[in-house]
Amino acid sequence: MESKLPTWKYILIAIFQAPIRIALGLLILSTTFYLSNCTENHGTSNYRWLRMYESEVIELEQAEIQAENEGKLIFIKGLLRGVKPLRDNEFSFEIEAAAYHRKVEMYQWNAFKRDERTIYRADWYEYIINSELFKDDRQNPKSIPFESKSEWTDTVMLGEFHLGYNFPTVPINDKLYLIPESVQLPQGYTKNGHYILSKDANPDDPKVGDVRISYRYTQNEIASALGGQQNNLLMSYKNPEMSIPIRGIMLGEHNPEDLMQRNLSDNTALLWMARLGLIIPLYIGLRIFLRAFLPYNDKIPIFRFYLQAGFWPFTALLSWIAYLLFIFYKWVNVATVIPNALLAWALALMMLLHFLAKKSGKTRTI
Repeated sequence: MESKLPTWKYILIAIFQAPIRIALGLLILSTTFYLSNCTENHGTSNYRWLRMYESEVIELEQAEIQAENEGKLIFIKGLLRGVKPLRDNEFSFEIEAAAYHRKVEMYQWNAFKRDERTIYRADWYEYIINSELFKDDRQNPKSIPFESKSEWTDTVMLGEFHLGYNFPTVPINDKLYLIPESVQLPQGYTKNGHYILSKDANPDDPKVGDVRISYRYTQNEIASALGGQQNNLLMSYKNPEMSIPIRGIMLGEHNPEDLMQRNLSDNTALLWMARLGLIIPLYIGLRIFLRAFLPYNDKIPIFRFYLQAGFWPFTALLSWIAYLLFIFYKWVNVATVIPNALLAWALALMMLLHFLAKKSGKTRTI
């Protein structure tokens, strides 16, 4: 037989369940909005400072140390070089470079779906292609004998400046390094111009299982950098009121605006990582809070209408709408394009929620 709870227990549940859900939901929501407020305050503060520093960067014609620029934000262009050579111990040779990337590739089969057919094509890959489900005559080796890797020298100079310990790593150029005569090749490997090749490998007619190794490096390249001058070092520039440093390096000739834009992009990326983390507790808190009102949805017409979209889509879309409107409020006096885009997204989600509710036509099972 089906057991039933005594009436007094139902009464207790009715009395205590809704207030507990309301209190717990409000606690989670208030905590989330507090953390969101702190996040957006940091983001807007960083944005304002970065925009202000765009006009205050000292642009040097030569990458030379000048005492009057000590502790200031400077932009320099010059020759980027490594002071000490880098060594690849597996092949026992040194590379005169600020940084290098050893690229190890194996010629392998890969499968592609096209019009419900499987097409096999062989090409060079830096990683193993799993061929367990391939045809018997399309099998790849299980491993690559060497690994790709990147290395940077401890001492890098840009003009007269040493790049400081907290400065970004030097970008690696796509320029191929000519394999030197001094290289000590493993047994069965040969040298062919810019490549080290496995036994019997023909670069013009490769076969599955062939291995080729190449080096890309950065040395004696023109580079542009943005940072703070500290003695003979170029360091990350940090304002005490900013939560991120100002810094950057790019190969080639650039202007300060290019590097500032990269800093602005980093600030935006960090903000969205934090926002995506905070949307989860916002959704949970809103879901708990609104569940307390489900027994009364017939008495609240607008609540009843939007619940037709389903409780999960309703709370999820409402969470995003509320969050986007909150971000809009925090940014509306800081920037122009950003808040307009956020408002457009919020309005689009409102329209989607309205469309889902109207399309459903009746309340789903909750």
